[in-house]
Amino acid sequence: MLAGSVAVFGWNLHRTYLHEVLPWTLHGEALPPYAVSSASISNLLHALFLAEPQWNPHPWHSSVLWFAWLEPTLPMLVLAPAILLMCRGDRSRERVLLEWSALLTAALAISTSAASYNFVLMALPVCVLAAQLIERRCYGWLATLAVAYCGIGYPMPGPASSTGLEVLLYVPRLWLMLAMLAGMYAWLWRAGRDKTASRDWGQYAWTAAIAAYALLSVVPTLHRERGMRQEFAYRLRMRTEALLHAEPRADDGEIRFIAFTSSGYHLATVREDASEAEPVLDLSLDDDLSFASRAGRLLVERGLSPRSVVIDLREPSRVLVDDARDPMLSADAKSLTFVRDVRGRGQLWVRTGFASGDAPEVALTPPSLNVYEASFLSRREYAFSAVEAGRPPQIYLTDQIHAHAALGLGESRYPSLSPDGRWMVYSHFAQGVWNLWIRDQQSGATRRVAASEVPCNQIQPSWEDAKTLLYGTDCGRGLWFTAIARRRVIP
Repeated sequence: MLAGSVAVFGWNLHRTYLHEVLPWTLHGEALPPYAVSSASISNLLHALFLAEPQWNPHPWHSSVLWFAWLEPTLPMLVLAPAILLMCRGDRSRERVLLEWSALLTAALAISTSAASYNFVLMALPVCVLAAQLIERRCYGWLATLAVAYCGIGYPMPGPASSTGLEVLLYVPRLWLMLAMLAGMYAWLWRAGRDKTASRDWGQYAWTAAIAAYALLSVVPTLHRERGMRQEFAYRLRMRTEALLHAEPRADDGEIRFIAFTSSGYHLATVREDASEAEPVLDLSLDDDLSFASRAGRLLVERGLSPRSVVIDLREPSRVLVDDARDPMLSADAKSLTFVRDVRGRGQLWVRTGFASGDAPEVALTPPSLNVYEASFLSRREYAFSAVEAGRPPQIYLTDQIHAHAALGLGESRYPSLSPDGRWMVYSHFAQGVWNLWIRDQQSGATRRVAASEVPCNQIQPSWEDAKTLLYGTDCGRGLWFTAIARRRVIP
């Protein structure tokens, strides 16, 4: 029995890795929260009740209220019997193994990150159930268990597009997990109902705690989801299969950004007046990790081995800067600024007259600062976010008044100076999310860009013009799977 169980476990692990884990790893893809192929309760509820302009434009019933009620309560209903059916009066080996198996199965069934390789753990409770079924000579149930186990481990592709209740057909793993869990609960209840024991008040306490948790989670979930969907009013609709739209920039009537697709990271371009059109991708074999564009120039950071290089797309075979990332062009397009990692710490550098092959490079920041991002207008006016001595990141400014001065904005990143130098927009971290704030560079006054706190991340802002921002937002999407938004911030 043990040898057979080990063989089955090994076969499922090998098959799951080859058919599910390896392809996702090779292509660098990840599942968005609306991908029902993950067969999680959370993803299924997202697909049924929450609209998202790109990934889920037509849910079965668009209702944030229904999602807010079901998202916390359904997992608790699935998990509660595993706790409430524990019998303190029966500490037999068989009972303990069955209770442990039910708890593990329930945890996998309600997991919000139901990656396929996690389900190799089902081999353990299946072995427990199989041993007890063999001992009782229940061979019909044993065959049913084997079929359910194979079905749980079978890779089920997700639909390319689906609407309505048909998404329920694409989550057989979830139904099989729930069916197996229901069988365990029935077994535990039948085996424990004849046990004579005093009333266990601990179960009533657990029931109250589970119910309170589910009910108290409804209001925060409703508030969070409504806040996310308010951000949809500023979203640009991009007809692209990319999971991520990063670092949006506007230049000469076009919007460019980095698109994360199944083939890697690519520079994408779309006309500002045709944002719903299909973006044009730079389908080079190497990853495009960042870029800078101004006055007809387009510089791209290419991810090569062992380090990144900056090239001009007009001459892609020529390397402008070796070992550099995050290129930036000055306001007059004559100076190139970039970040170079020295011994694992970012340092800001500038090259004036960069088109010349012998242009000198000058470090703008000291080695004591670990630079993350920067915004550069000229050598006399720039801002950057950095970490010093292990403290949280903050924004430093250099202008006519400041010289590498920390602005005291709290934990902040992604600075972006307006073209006229009057304003600086940045992301401030509070309550677990990054929200956009704007600073008046003359008075030092700051304010949140949105009217109230946005319960998701707003990052990588840039100025489309003197009054309007482009930025990345992951509202209603997976964490850091940003889409592009446009917002007017100056009256």
